[in-house]
Amino acid sequence: MKVKKLFISLVILAVISPLFAQNYPMRAWNWSAARLTFKAPTALKVTKSTPTYFSGTWGAMGFSIIPSKDKNLGASQVAWQSYQGNVQTTQKQVTAKRRVNLGQGLKGYAIFGKGYQNNKAVKFVYLGLIDPRSPHNYSVSWVWYSTPKYDHVYDDMSYKMAKSFRKF
Repeated sequence: MKVKKLFISLVILAVISPLFAQNYPMRAWNWSAARLTFKAPTALKVTKSTPTYFSGTWGAMGFSIIPSKDKNLGASQVAWQSYQGNVQTTQKQVTAKRRVNLGQGLKGYAIFGKGYQNNKAVKFVYLGLIDPRSPHNYSVSWVWYSTPKYDHVYDDMSYKMAKSFRKF
């Protein structure tokens, strides 16, 4: 009987463990040109960092931040501009949209969806960030080639990164 309970416990642990094993090492990134700090995987490879653009890759996921100035825009408007401005993704479909509570004065709005790039299925998240006390706003995007094996990993990482944005 003890062996049977142990076996069942091990099976349950083997099934559940991968769900909690997504603790990829993260580090704080400071993008001083835009006065933003955020957390990203330590393995994030920065592909460009200028005062007007920040981008990087992590596995099959591309990540970018584009700052702009327009105090008349709300977070949802910034996110929709980013969505509409992405012409590389075709056949876009919005699967969800929601406000993102960030604290530290930033307000966010996220658009989640799917589409195609180079005839390959992709998923994306467009996050509009605004600081109501300043004219600065930020378009943040994540795009990755969609695979059932890794979609949950990239979904989880984009969520963790989005929740970590702060002004400094």
